[in-house]
Amino acid sequence: MDKNLFLPLAAVWYDKIKSGEKTTEYRELKPYWMKRLNVKSVNLLGKKNSDGPERRPASINWNSGLWPDFVIFSRGYTSERICFEISGVSVVPGINSDLKIDAPVFAIKLGKRIYEYEKNC
Repeated sequence: MDKNLFLPLAAVWYDKIKSGEKTTEYRELKPYWMKRLNVKSVNLLGKKNSDGPERRPASINWNSGLWPDFVIFSRGYTSERICFEISGVSVVPGINSDLKIDAPVFAIKLGKRIYEYEKNC
């Protein structure tokens, strides 16, 4: 059985994902998003230096069971939706993401678009 991650987006971000301009969605590394992604813990391996953000990758420890296979984006809270396979989740410096924050963030890499699913959601 597939587990889906539902994410309403502002129109500007939804349109960029729909056009293919944006292929990664970012979320803050906080307990709320760890629970939504079914992450048990994150080991931050990099150190923050005075010359910039962390340089080494982090490792993710997943809970047993299902983690999301698909992400379904809605344009705000409308019925307009697009669906993608999740090709990977990693932790990256937030300063290099859309969020522009000085903290690590989850990077949800979008895979293949699932047109068949969109018709049924």
